[in-house]
Amino acid sequence: MFDKKQVAALGFFDGVHLGHQRILLETKKACANGAEPCVFTYRIKNKMPNSKNGKAMLTTYEEKVNKIKKLGINCIFAPYFEEFADLTADEFVEKFLVDIVNAEAVVCGENFKFGKNRSYDVADLRRVCKNYDIKVISVPLLKIGHQIISSSLIRNLIKEGNETLAFRLLDIATGKEKDF
Repeated sequence: MFDKKQVAALGFFDGVHLGHQRILLETKKACANGAEPCVFTYRIKNKMPNSKNGKAMLTTYEEKVNKIKKLGINCIFAPYFEEFADLTADEFVEKFLVDIVNAEAVVCGENFKFGKNRSYDVADLRRVCKNYDIKVISVPLLKIGHQIISSSLIRNLIKEGNETLAFRLLDIATGKEKDF
């Protein structure tokens, strides 16, 4: 599908919080030799991932796309979750990262999970991508104090009435996230 080589950020990116933004900025940094940054995310049609079931989404799909574009990545590939939910690691890499995205490299958080029942992790991704000469860049998780910045943390902050910190974690990166 994509003619040019891509460096693809992988994830759902609900909220596009500061942790996600770190992954997206690393994706842009990893582009070399004419490769373009893109995001591989997904949309929900009928089947909700087990990890997201019962959780309120922090952003709509359109809001997520707008935030990603504000960070300077205009190429977004977002199939419906059902299209790849039950794939093995090998099938996911071949069908999506090789055949469609034309990935030169992929960037994800160090806790990235994928495939049927989220049974594959970054080590599996590295193993399979190695067969296709796709570089895997695993980004360390961003923390505030001793807590990992995540969509779940932000949902909890909102539930607890700490909207100020929640919105700060959802804001577009200013380079000052080191203050945490």
